[in-house]
This record gives sequence, C-alpha cells and structure tokens, in this order.
Amino acid sequence: MKTRGIAGLKMTDMHLPDLHFPDSLRRMLVVMALLLATSAQAQLDLSTFKLTFSDEFDGDQLDTTKWQAPEMPRQGSCRWVSSLATVSNGALHLGIRLSDDPVLRYDCAAVRTRKDYDPKQTMFAQHYGYFEARAKLPKNMKSDYWAAFWMMCGNVNSADTRTGIETDIMESFQQAGEPHYGMAFHWNGYGKEHNSTGVKLAPTPELADGEFHRFGLYWDEHVYVAFFDGREVGRTNLLGLGSKDNGKTPSKGPCQKPGYLKLSCEAAAWAGATNQWEKDPTKEDEFVVDYVRAYEGTLPALVAQTIPVQIHIDAAKPIGPLKPIWRFFGADEPNYAYMKHGSELLGELGELKKDEVFFRTHSLLSTGKGEHGLKWGSTNAYTEDAAGNPIYDWTLVDRIFDTYRERGVRPYVQIGFMPQALSTKPEPYRHHFPNARYEDLFGGWAYPPKDYAKWEELVYQWAKHCAEKYGEKEVLHWYWQTWNESNADYWKGTREGFFKLHDHAIRAVRRAIPGAKVGGPDLAQGKGGDFLEAFLNHCLKGTNLATGEKGTPLDFISFHAKGSPKQVDGHVRMGISSQLNDIDGAFGVVAKHPELKQTPIVIGESDPEGCAACQGDHLAYRNGTMYSSYTAASFPRKLDLAEKHGVNLEGALTWAFEFEDQPYFAGFRTLATNGIDKPVLNTFRMFSRMSGDRLRVQSDAAVSLEDMLKTGVRDKPDISALAARDGKRITILAWHYHDDDLSGPDASITIQLTNTPEGKPKQIRTLIDEGHSNSFIAWQALSSPQKPTADQIRIMEEAGRLTPASDQTELKSANGNTEIRFKLARQGVTLVELEWP
Repeated sequence: MKTRGIAGLKMTDMHLPDLHFPDSLRRMLVVMALLLATSAQAQLDLSTFKLTFSDEFDGDQLDTTKWQAPEMPRQGSCRWVSSLATVSNGALHLGIRLSDDPVLRYDCAAVRTRKDYDPKQTMFAQHYGYFEARAKLPKNMKSDYWAAFWMMCGNVNSADTRTGIETDIMESFQQAGEPHYGMAFHWNGYGKEHNSTGVKLAPTPELADGEFHRFGLYWDEHVYVAFFDGREVGRTNLLGLGSKDNGKTPSKGPCQKPGYLKLSCEAAAWAGATNQWEKDPTKEDEFVVDYVRAYEGTLPALVAQTIPVQIHIDAAKPIGPLKPIWRFFGADEPNYAYMKHGSELLGELGELKKDEVFFRTHSLLSTGKGEHGLKWGSTNAYTEDAAGNPIYDWTLVDRIFDTYRERGVRPYVQIGFMPQALSTKPEPYRHHFPNARYEDLFGGWAYPPKDYAKWEELVYQWAKHCAEKYGEKEVLHWYWQTWNESNADYWKGTREGFFKLHDHAIRAVRRAIPGAKVGGPDLAQGKGGDFLEAFLNHCLKGTNLATGEKGTPLDFISFHAKGSPKQVDGHVRMGISSQLNDIDGAFGVVAKHPELKQTPIVIGESDPEGCAACQGDHLAYRNGTMYSSYTAASFPRKLDLAEKHGVNLEGALTWAFEFEDQPYFAGFRTLATNGIDKPVLNTFRMFSRMSGDRLRVQSDAAVSLEDMLKTGVRDKPDISALAARDGKRITILAWHYHDDDLSGPDASITIQLTNTPEGKPKQIRTLIDEGHSNSFIAWQALSSPQKPTADQIRIMEEAGRLTPASDQTELKSANGNTEIRFKLARQGVTLVELEWP
C-alpha cells in the first residue's frame, strides 16, 4: 500500500502528550511513528548536488588530513581527550566517561576540520550547500551528554549573523531536566551579549532506538533548513538578524564566510549535567558517526518554501445554522453491526452525537441465517412454508437495530433486498464477492417480487413490529426508504416496476406508522440522467401504483454522489469534482420544484468513489490522510452547493464502516480496521465538536466552488476553513487539500477573526497529519503486523485517537480581534476551538 509524505513535517508533530500506556510503549510509538512519517516523505534529491567532502571512517584510525581531535578543557565540566576519538568498524567513535577530576568530571571527545581554531590550518570549510552526518546518539539518554554536529562560520563574536555564526546542525542535550534535539544558532560571542535562536525538533528520548539517523543542514543565501533522515523537519531565516536595522537591509545571507565542521560528545552544566552518571554502573558512553559528507548545490523550490495563507472570519456575521450533515453512515454488510469491532465502532459513532447519528445498510430483508461477507449480509426475515404462507422472523433484524440503539445510533431503514421466496428469479441468489464475475453479483435478491401484495405485507409487518418493539415515538425519528440504486444493477426490473415497489413499501410503512418519515429513491449518480426528475414527478403528481390515488408521500429526497480517483503517473489522483457535480446536478433538479424547497435532502451515499469493498492501486488513499483531508474539504462544499441552489440539505451519508475478519489496513474504504480507528474517523470527530451558526470564511488560498466543479483541485491546493460560533465559543476547521497524492510544501496559515468577545480565549487545537491522529503510520512503524501483540494494538489504538497539535500555535487576542497562526502540512486537517470567559 502506497502512502504519501508531506515536505516540511516537524519532528514535534510526533509528540503525543496524552497517551496513557507505559512510557516504554509510548516511546516505541513515537519513535516508530517519527521514522515512518519521515520515511513516507519525498527523499531529499542530491542528484544535482556535487560531493565536496566525505569521510566514511572505513579505516582503523582518524584521518588527520581531514580532522583534528583536540585536547583541551570544555565548558567547566568536561575535557576533550584525543584518545577518546577513535575509528573502528567503519565508524567514528567519540567517547565520554566519568573522570576522577573533581572539577572536570568527564573525559570526552571531539573532531574538527580546522586545527587549533587557526584559519590558516583549515582542512575543510565551505560556504553554502548541504552538510550531513549519519550518526547514532549515546545509549544512555538520561545522562548528562551533549552530542552535536556543528559548523563554525566566520567571526562568531560579531553582532551580525551575516558576519559570523555558530550553526549547530544537530545537538542533543538536557534543558530544565528534559532532553531535546534541535538545530541552534549562536552569535555575538558567548558573554553577556550572546544571542541565539533555533528550531526545537524533538525530545531526544524518541531517538534512543540504538539506530543510525541522518542529520543534515541545507544553507544558502536565504535560509537554513534542517533535515532528519533526508526529510525537512525545520527551517529558520537569519537574514540580517542581529544587524543594527534588525534585518531590514537586504543582504546575501546569514553568513558570508565558509564554515568548518565539528563533531563532539561532551557534558556541560548549561546542557544539563547533573551527576547522573555517578549512579550509572557503566559510567561511559559514546557518540558514533558512520559518515560525514558535504555537497554544493541548490535545494529545489518545493522544499524551500511554504504557502502563505490569509483567512478572514467575521464572528459577528453568521450565515445560518451549521447543520451537522456529517452524522449519517452506512455499509453493505448489515451483520457486522453486532459483531465485535462493528459494535465497538457503532458506539464511537453514537458518541459523536448521541441519538442523532443514523446508519443505513443493505440486505436487511435478504434470505440467509446471518451469513455475511464482503458486500453481503442476511437476516432470514421472510421465508414461506410449503403452502406458500409467509413466515416472519425478526430475530436478526432486531439484533442489528438493538445494537444501533444501544450504541446511540438510529436506523436509516433501507427496505430491501428481495427475500428469495418472493423473488421472480430466486436462483442463483447469493454472490461471493470478490470471487465472482460482475454480472454474477446481482442474483435473486435484486429482482422484483412475484407478488406485490406479499411484498407490501412483509414491509407492513416489519414496520408494525418496529413500532411495537421500539415505540412509535422512537420510530418516528427513523428514515424509511426503498431499495438501493434502482437505476443501476441493484434493481433487475423496470423503472415503473421500481415505482410500484416503492409505492407499496411506503404505503405499508404509513399503514403501520402513520407519521413515519418516508422518502427516496437513493439512486446512483446524482440526478441519474432523468431518473430523479421522473421519480419526483411521480411522487408529486403521478398515479400511486399501490393506492391508485395521486402522488406518493415524500418527506425526504435521497440520491448518491461519488468521486472518481485514478492512478496517474504512479500516484493517486482524486476526483472531487465528480462527486460535487453529482450533487450539483441533483440539487438543480430538486430546485426546479418550488414545493420541494424545504424538503430535506439526504445524500444517501456520499464518497470519494463507489465501492467500499474493492481494492486497487487507485484506492490507496483510504488508509492515510488523503481520505481525511478529502472529507474535510468536500463536506463544506456540499453546504455551499445547497446554498447555491436554495435547497434544504439535511445530511450526507458516508458509506464506510468496517470489515470483520479482514487484514489490518487492507485498503478497503472504512472508518476503522480491526478496531483501530483510521485518520478519516478523526475528521468526523472534529465535525462533531462544531456547533452553532456557520460563519462566512474568506481564504486567499481556497479553490473556488466554480473551479472545483470544473476541474477539481489540480493546480494549487485548496486551503480553507469551516467556521462556527456558538455563544462565546468559536470553532474553525481548516484543511490543506489537493487531488494529487503527492508531497508539497506546508501552508503557513494566519486566521484573522474580527468582532470576537473581549478577553483572551482558551484554545485547543487538534490535528490530523502524518504525525497526529494517524494509526496507519503507527501500524507501518511497527513493521505492519498482521498479528499484532496486545502492546502493539494499544499503541495503534492510541495513535488512532484525535490528538492535540504539538507544533506551535500562535494566538493574539485584543480589542475584539483574534489572530491565530500555525502551519498545516499538505493533506492535513486541524480544528481550532476557542472559548472566551
């Protein structure tokens, strides 16, 4: 299964502060997720760079034509000892050990490409380019070590970074008792006037895996960019920093002198030396370096930039209630509802909005004693005795609906499919997808009834039973509709035959439950040619084929809308325009009927493509953040289309659930896999935390609705937001979406909120990206187990939860104006929740 990475992923994105399992497991998750998240990204391409320096440390001694191992005191706590800088087994070993010296408590080691700080004895130095060391950090992560890969450029005593700077490409140390790994810069000497800045990349315990990692720095006239294992993880612009005019004067970069390289392993009081080693029986450790390389070249623009985004929201101008259209779900397989993982997932859906989440499923009337499989299910609700008399058995249907109600979910009742005893073509009846030809999938269950009176009585008895079992007040909340996609292969009869089937079913439901909410037709492909128009005309003014009277009750209108992903040049390209055009066309048909302006519309299946149980390379988006970002970007556009046509959109049903007894992350369109929540489910969790009135959003990086209908999101990405206000609480869901499943630059988003309440709000920001709320990355990081241990399952469960953002969120609020700044990776989704006192 192919996965996509995002250039610019921050290592801090891997910090998961709210996990509640043992620290050892937590560290394992974060380490592995970090490695997988970064490995999923596009590799740094050095093919156009020129190698200018290399030491692979393949010999048995230090190459003194390239390095000097100094002998000198360091930082008041350590002494560099040249004998601790050794080469063996293809690597440089920089040792550190506890010393008998009461003042310089440690012996340690370093190497540098200059002798005795003498510019005339420089063995290697370079101005601009890419510098990389592959190294393994010391094993004892709780010790007072300070391992670093650094560069000294120009005059570090200068107050202007353009003249000189110390660049710490990688340093790991303790600060306030917490280990850190980062990129740092120092200038203006090391006394009272010392200045520094940097990029905090990750706590070092997450790197204590005993493995080698690549630490790199790209440097040009504009920027320093940090890399971890070949992927960008942070950057800083020091252009003119420290100069008298605070960087306003154009210059040619942070430092205009060549820099020479240093590697060291030492201890220092400022870096957290705490005598911890005195409690360590080994009292020694080492920093191991596999190689050091330097290159000349220019970084591609893709990695060298972010996308600036300005979003404006006026909190005083609501545009109407934010309808929770997301609260509808469904699946082909009815029996999974009461199975282990299906029942668990229904409970999670019910928790999103108790008693307001609805579930639609096929095969509720299909013959079989609970047999189930991909695209199949059965309940044996109707059979006949030898004389042809009906036998009703609601045992399995009740079990399905009981599970819904126990989990806070309500039925969106699909009346179908045809019981074998009623089918005009009972054999063959069941299919065995995917081990069947397409034409063999639609067996006896898809055919018209041989007796419409028996069909109507079956539906009446079922509805009557539901009213008696669950209470009339309860079943009045339910949606009742006939069949599925009767304009496609699911119905092996004529259009008029479906209208007759529908009319008898609706009359049966209304006989049993006079006030029942009935509608349809849940047809395929939006308006389905002229099918939707014909159905609406039939219901509004046609002859009811069950009663002979005019019209058929129509309390809601339903149709299906699907996207069309493809495999293009080795990657998935989504088809969001196809889905939105289905919706646009169907809304247009409804809007032509003024009497239907207020009639609720439920898009009965609304998905990126059509077949949840199918697999293939063009469906590789389903496990990761492409699916979650597609969902975030598409749902607000459904509301926009309803506003465009002046129709009443009540819901958009996601046809995705889970599959029992299938491999982990098998590539199906699901919300969870074997009880592990996938990133897309966290998008719905975000939706569920939004309430109140919708606020108009203006984003300078949004793709217009008109352009999205025409071509999708094929040029620039769609970066925008959905916002709502509920009293003194404002929620903003932002996304960074593109149809092409390729890496790209982060978005640097600034949200300007005007007319907000007075005071400083409490702020929560949750995030879905490669490093947050992403069980797929965690699973891959665990080597993609198909028989995971209990500990691995707990790790994936935790990773599948909605996670607070661990990267920086800047918030300023004063005088009724609030500004929020953060970065959002491509295919990322984030929810900002603000609440004023």
